[in-house]
Amino acid sequence: MLNRLLYLIKPGIVFSNLLTAVTGFMLASINGINFSLLLFSIVGITLVLCSATSLNNYLDRDIDKLMTRTAERVSKIEHINPFVMLIISSVFFILGCLTIYFFVNLLTLIVTLVGYFVYVVVYTMFLKRTSVYSTVVGSLSGAVLPLAGYVAVANTIDLAGILLFLILLIWQMPHFYAIGIYRLNDYTQAKIQILPVQYGITRTKYHMFAWSMLFLVVIFLPYVYGFVGIIYLVPTVIIFIFWSYLAVKGFFVQDDIKWAKQTFFLSIMSLTTLCLSIIFDVLI
Repeated sequence: MLNRLLYLIKPGIVFSNLLTAVTGFMLASINGINFSLLLFSIVGITLVLCSATSLNNYLDRDIDKLMTRTAERVSKIEHINPFVMLIISSVFFILGCLTIYFFVNLLTLIVTLVGYFVYVVVYTMFLKRTSVYSTVVGSLSGAVLPLAGYVAVANTIDLAGILLFLILLIWQMPHFYAIGIYRLNDYTQAKIQILPVQYGITRTKYHMFAWSMLFLVVIFLPYVYGFVGIIYLVPTVIIFIFWSYLAVKGFFVQDDIKWAKQTFFLSIMSLTTLCLSIIFDVLI
């Protein structure tokens, strides 16, 4: 049962999103870390995340059966009663909201709930199956997490929090388009109307390039405005070099699938590096 529960809440997605939330928390903790607040923030945000991912599994269980990349997850959770899925999601949601409200602050709860609503209702329930713009909307929900971590400390939305939001928002676009290319057969089979399905790989590459160039600008802004130091700048320059090369390379490759996988893995490493760089920049 525990194994099925883990598949239901998508621990990989929860962990990656939690890392961005912790990054936001740390960036706002430049004058000292409140470890009890950090603990309550992690617990509350994690619970709401688990609610969102389990509810997403409930809502997408029909199309997940059609996709190779989600087939294993479906096989693990298909024996869980759908009503039980809803109960589990609801319990996570209530406990998470109560934790954030009583032990963090109201603004963090509001920001978290905005992300939850966009992800579950706007993205999953309405746009994912019908609109090519679902990727942009889905990215909005993912970008909320570092902002939630930031306002847990700052209790206000200022330039530093907004920059984190923009970095995550823009990063997600080439990241998810790369997934869309190398998993094109899956998305076509499930009739999910993402950009590569609707308009083809070539047009998607142009969109990826534009978003990538914008990403390579915004990642320097936390340093430009003095929110981080050299510990953040050095790996950011390295990311800039590799990402620029791969973005241009996409127009000349013969194997689009291989290139898309390379872009996907580079995006994962880049985000992880940026997050850890901010965390260490605050700690050291």
